[in-house]
Amino acid sequence: MAGAGQGRIVTCAPSLFGGGLALGKLMFTTGLAASLAAGVVALTSSPGLWTLTAVAIVCGKLVPGPHHRRVERKQAREIDRRR
Repeated sequence: MAGAGQGRIVTCAPSLFGGGLALGKLMFTTGLAASLAAGVVALTSSPGLWTLTAVAIVCGKLVPGPHHRRVERKQAREIDRRR
């Protein structure tokens, strides 16, 4: 069955995208986004947009997602199997 896994990923992507949009809207309506931004501005003492963008990029790079951990475990098993 070539390509059987592709349909599952395609149908899953819109729900993940929609979930991200819903969480983003909730962050703004509850005031969490403003609180986070105020905390970052207080921490860095720089209210600039580029500072907030840089902090978001660094946080995104420092916090690995579940896919990253899965790949690391798979690589570790491959190394163990080769020994």
